[in-house]
Amino acid sequence: MGMDLSNYISFRIGILPKEIYLEIKKTINKITDKFDCDDVERFYEIIKTDKKNSSRHIKPILCGGYGNLVQHSFTYDSELLTFIKEYFKNE
Repeated sequence: MGMDLSNYISFRIGILPKEIYLEIKKTINKITDKFDCDDVERFYEIIKTDKKNSSRHIKPILCGGYGNLVQHSFTYDSELLTFIKEYFKNE
């Protein structure tokens, strides 16, 4: 689930082409079970505690394409929560 969410965010901010996102998603779906999240706000709060983050920024590792991982920085009041809500709504 973490890889798929990361890839979805990468797609939404424009660093991962949709075709590659869908191809990777298809592969991930073959090897993992679907993950449901009943409390996205709580999930977001847990993400904020990751050691890569700072006091004002969430810094997930995202995908810019095959073999191209990048760290991106979102402020806590950014669109990141919106992307996470979209991801779980569409799953």
